[in-house]
Amino acid sequence: MLAIVLVTAGCSDNSIPGDVIPPEKMKMIVYDLLRADEAAIRVKLDSSINTYTNRTLVMYNNVFAVHKISRDEFYKSYKYYEEHPDLNKALMDSVSTFANREKMNQYNRPPIKTDSLRKKVHLPK
Repeated sequence: MLAIVLVTAGCSDNSIPGDVIPPEKMKMIVYDLLRADEAAIRVKLDSSINTYTNRTLVMYNNVFAVHKISRDEFYKSYKYYEEHPDLNKALMDSVSTFANREKMNQYNRPPIKTDSLRKKVHLPK
C-alpha cells in the first residue's frame, strides 16, 4: 500500500495538467517571445512607450498565432510554471540552452564559397 502511495506521489510531481502547455512547446514559445522583445526594442520608429508597447503586443500576438495558442493559454501555462519552481527552472534552463545553441549555429555555418558565387553571377576571377 505504501509503495502505491509513493509511486502516485512521485508521478504527480512530474505530471503536467492537460490544459498546461508541455515543456518542449513552452520552450519554443518563450524563446520566440524573447526574440519578439528584442525585435521590438531594435525597431526605432518612435521613442514613446506606447509605441513600444503596441509593437510588443502585436509581435506577441504573432508568436501566439504561429504556435496556435491563445494569449490566455500561454499566461495560464506560464503561471503554472511559475508556481512550480523546479519545472520553471528546467524550462528556463532549456530556453537558455536552446538560445545558446541557436546562436552558436548561426556563427558556425560554413562560409559562402566565393568561387560558387562567381559561377552563379558570372563574375570574372
